Amino acid sequence: MQMSAAQQTAVNEQRNTVVLAGAGSGKTRVLAERYLRLVLQDRIPVRSILTLTFTRKAAMEMYERIYAGLATHSEDEFVRRELERFDEATIATLDSFCSEVAASAAPEFGLPPSFTVDPAAVSQLAEESSLAFLREKSEHPALKRLIAEQGVDAALRGCFVPLATQLMSPARPTDFAALLSLQMKTLERDIARARGTIAELLYTISHIDGPAPPSLSGLIESADRLRSDPAWGEGDCSPEELARATSELEKFSGLRGRQTSSAAESYKELQPVLKQEREDLAEALATLELRPRLAELFSLFGELQTRILERKRSQAVLSYRDVVLLAVEALRRSSELRSYYKKRFRALLIDEFQDNDPLQKELLYLLSERNDLCSDAVPSAGELESSKLFFVGDDKQSIYRFRGADVAVFRTLAEELRAVGGVILELAANYRSEPALVEFCNQVFPAVMEAASEQRQPWEAEFRPLESREATPGIEPEISVYAYDPSQDTAEEGGTETGGEDEQLAATDDTEAYFVAATISEGIRSGRWSVAEEDGTVRPAEYRDIAILMRSGSNQIRYERLLRRFGVPYNSGDVRSLFLEAPSYDIYHLLRLALYPEESLSYAAVLRGPLVALSDEGMVRELLEFRGLPFGANTHEGEDGQRFARGVEMYSALRDKAGRVPVTELLEDIWYLYGYRYYLVADSDFHPYLEYYDYLFALAAGDPTQTVWEFLAVLRENLGDYKKFEDASILREEETGVQLLTIHRSKGLQFPIVFLANTGNKGRNSDGGAPCYISDQFGPCLRLRSGARLQDQGASNYFYRRAKDEESAKDTAELKRLLYVALTRAQYHLIVTGVLNKHGANTSNCHLLMLQHAQVPLKPIAPVTQKQLRTAGLSRAAAKRFTVAVEDLPEPEAVVRRPAERYAFAVSELNAMYREAAGLGAESGGAGERAAAPRGAVERTTEHPGLFDSLDTVVPGPFEALLHEHGLEAAFGTYVHALLERVLEPGPSTGSAPETEPSPGGPVEQDERLSRQLFSRLSEPERALLHTEAATAVESFLGSPLGMQAIADPNRETELEFVYRAEAPYEHIVLSGSIDLSFRYRGKRVVVDYKTDLVEKPENYTVQLELYRRAAAELFGEEPEVFLYYLRSGREQLVAPQPELPELALRTVLQ
Repeated sequence: MQMSAAQQTAVNEQRNTVVLAGAGSGKTRVLAERYLRLVLQDRIPVRSILTLTFTRKAAMEMYERIYAGLATHSEDEFVRRELERFDEATIATLDSFCSEVAASAAPEFGLPPSFTVDPAAVSQLAEESSLAFLREKSEHPALKRLIAEQGVDAALRGCFVPLATQLMSPARPTDFAALLSLQMKTLERDIARARGTIAELLYTISHIDGPAPPSLSGLIESADRLRSDPAWGEGDCSPEELARATSELEKFSGLRGRQTSSAAESYKELQPVLKQEREDLAEALATLELRPRLAELFSLFGELQTRILERKRSQAVLSYRDVVLLAVEALRRSSELRSYYKKRFRALLIDEFQDNDPLQKELLYLLSERNDLCSDAVPSAGELESSKLFFVGDDKQSIYRFRGADVAVFRTLAEELRAVGGVILELAANYRSEPALVEFCNQVFPAVMEAASEQRQPWEAEFRPLESREATPGIEPEISVYAYDPSQDTAEEGGTETGGEDEQLAATDDTEAYFVAATISEGIRSGRWSVAEEDGTVRPAEYRDIAILMRSGSNQIRYERLLRRFGVPYNSGDVRSLFLEAPSYDIYHLLRLALYPEESLSYAAVLRGPLVALSDEGMVRELLEFRGLPFGANTHEGEDGQRFARGVEMYSALRDKAGRVPVTELLEDIWYLYGYRYYLVADSDFHPYLEYYDYLFALAAGDPTQTVWEFLAVLRENLGDYKKFEDASILREEETGVQLLTIHRSKGLQFPIVFLANTGNKGRNSDGGAPCYISDQFGPCLRLRSGARLQDQGASNYFYRRAKDEESAKDTAELKRLLYVALTRAQYHLIVTGVLNKHGANTSNCHLLMLQHAQVPLKPIAPVTQKQLRTAGLSRAAAKRFTVAVEDLPEPEAVVRRPAERYAFAVSELNAMYREAAGLGAESGGAGERAAAPRGAVERTTEHPGLFDSLDTVVPGPFEALLHEHGLEAAFGTYVHALLERVLEPGPSTGSAPETEPSPGGPVEQDERLSRQLFSRLSEPERALLHTEAATAVESFLGSPLGMQAIADPNRETELEFVYRAEAPYEHIVLSGSIDLSFRYRGKRVVVDYKTDLVEKPENYTVQLELYRRAAAELFGEEPEVFLYYLRSGREQLVAPQPELPELALRTVLQ
């Protein structure tokens, strides 16, 4: 695709440039084309171009794109030479480039050039050093008071550790004494300003004109008296006198009652301002009183810093921030080093600069300083080369504050460069998303984000309307916002006043997850969404086209569970349930048993686990005989004997290898050699667990010296925890299922269909505030208390409250940007879901309320019961599954040796096995002699129209020949049953025969997909013939007396599955089946079983139908009438009861 005019302008611009690149605007292409222009037109060698990205993945993609672009110009001799030298090109993350610069200057800062960058190790070092320091200084008065106010853990992890990791760097140690001095000077300045402001307010109040009510007159008189107080004059005033005078201002409260005079209105405008000034001044005075405590604490911070820096130097371990500081200080101090890099790089290309911080800006300014300058300070914008810098970014997509990103840096840099002759360009067109999605963003974000104004804070992003591309033909975008409002439900979450456990409402978050999983499952099956390939071809969406994005992964496990239940394949960007699921437990117990043979719990887990899988009886026998040596003599028979033998082989091999080979080899054996992977592959429900091996392998491979004992200790420490797995990353092949990602993980990606879920999540409740905030200007802002604080304040530190308020405002601003990033990931369809929890919520702390504030209409999510949740994702039949007449199994008196016995049968299976064992002939409805049936098995009646007195055979035709030729009799039966299930499901289309004309996304499309699955070997005309025959059979049933009676009952049940325990002496046998149709008509319960047999032989199904009768009687509490309905001929048969038949069948089969 040809570049737009705006893109081309950015590529060709010669001045220092900042490109505001909106979502989907093609910024990566612009960066790559800019690089190509520098080489092709300006003839700059690749070695002299520095390209910096935010992530390693982006760096690799940029490297490949630029190399491929240059390769298309290989006929150019200069380009060909640069391609040969392309390994000299610097296309890297900013962190890796800083490491290169820092390594050359490390000795000057007491570090070896071979230092390690390990943020986790630095965090551990900071915590260990801080804890040791607190213990050593535990009797220090200032520290004792701090711990008494905040607690040990809060003081450690909320104060000392953050200070150690953020402010204590070998390259630029923090001067804590200077920070304290700055805070005190600021206090004195602000106190002086407040005195002047209050004096002006008192003067203004004392001169309010016009009639005033008595209460206001008194306040006017007080203001006139107080303004002469020395505290509000220009002379010196002691803190004590100022505190006294400030307390007298509390009388200036709001007016009572409805006061509408001009004097009252004037006072109402002034009173809130005076109140705020009074509170600020009181807090400043209280902080001034805290100066001795602050001085002692800041001195302690300095002592801790000395120890932290010593350990960092001795261990040669640094954080990413340390490395950037090291690079900046090295360039600032060494004119020789700075001159080298300035001359080497003639052009700098920086991607995603909105995610950088002030230090990184300093680094780039140092690299871009004019060649004729070289001071020991960071140059200003006016001291830079005029055509060296090219920044790309979008302040609306700055979402990495937790990593130190500061969106204000990007905005400040852009204005600084423009002020000295640089240029700001904008790429406003979104080529990613459909125009309808772009318009949705243009409607939402003016209400969510701040418009450009002088009042806008530097951390607030400015929303500028997006432009859109042409719409994709054949795609109708879906843009929906769904909300579950618990306040609209009469029953409380988790319970109802009258219903049983099944009718209790599910938790609100489970309700939302259920809705998302059900919508995805139904949407893919029904063809609800269409997406386009790169060549423009439109196709039905697949699971791999969908991404579920969430603000955080705290509720991810709910979505994983519901997706599995609905049979939806998925991949997780962040594995949080790694230590909750079976693979981790199974592997843990296998390895533990190999090391500790006496562990009976691990032995039991291995015996019952998938790689041995002994029966219940076999496991009980083995554990009763266990004496501390697992896998002894194999006394098991049959299948248990074979499984036990495999267990012996596996255990022996693992026992011999454990402790002698790397942990990774043990994991490989368990996964591949002994078949754990095969076990997961064999069941699609377990496919999401396949990637767990990669994480466990990465965990083991992370430390090559790790022993199996140490690996088990790591597993044991984490088992049962729901936590983000941070210790390893894996490479995935192409994603095949729905992707679950946090919004942060989705940055830079795009998806045909986006579900933005969990938007009612308000995040962690931080109303109480952190023990300490770290201000860029003032350093540590501690939560301290003093007797002089205001009662309504949680802390009396003037700087703490301001830092807390600023932190909260920055969090809110980033939350808005997160919403922008999430919505702009979608290409064709966008579905937003959330739970409306208005208690304690506001429009700034949750995405759903932001959308509601922007006047986006919300569609309701229906409540979900515990039963729906428990049966989620099963077929409608399985979702209605009941347990019938099942009682607790009796306790076994002893373990006995006997041949393995069947404990469960499908009803249809038992029916067929009985006929075979009794010599009654095949169950098939094809040609053959009629088998004898017990007397009374079939009752011929004239009570119902359409019943017949003789059993006829349908005359075979071309259609029957087609089925017989391809062996599709059973598949045809399945297809007809599916059509009947669909048309008889209670709903708007009830009783409608299957359509024969296409209806995109409608029932016919569902039928066609099923037809293609079942009859894949047939041609389109042959499949059409089968569908016509099936539709005719369904229509015939709907028009029959039974069909019309069923339609008349809105509470009819289709494909009603059941589990039934047989009667004595076979109560240990469980039978399962599925009743095709059940309804009530004229006070009677009716059960119907459909058949598509060619030859009609009702006696073939007597056992099956008798069990249907028993199950329905138990389920509905009434004896039913049971009918057999032959769909091919339209004949129905009433079947008489035979109560002795099921036990006869069981006895015959078991013998």
